[in-house]
Amino acid sequence: MYRPEPYRRAVELQTLIMGDARNPELKPIIRAGLARAFCELEELKRRIAMRPLPKAIDVSKERAKRRSKPSQASFTEPDAKGISLEPGP
Repeated sequence: MYRPEPYRRAVELQTLIMGDARNPELKPIIRAGLARAFCELEELKRRIAMRPLPKAIDVSKERAKRRSKPSQASFTEPDAKGISLEPGP
């Protein structure tokens, strides 16, 4: 798959950051900076690839009430004798 040059540079920088972050002699504050830079590069890659932000999760009670009801599926399970208890087509 073709990726533009800025995207490839971001991936290359992430590879370098991961290599540096694995150095056990680094101070935690430096590792935190590397982690922040890695996350910023992920955001940059998303924008370069023109992918939208993920949708936020709707946790309101209204949505929960509406989705808590069992779905009205067209499938009906047969009883023990293989006869459906619900009217079908």
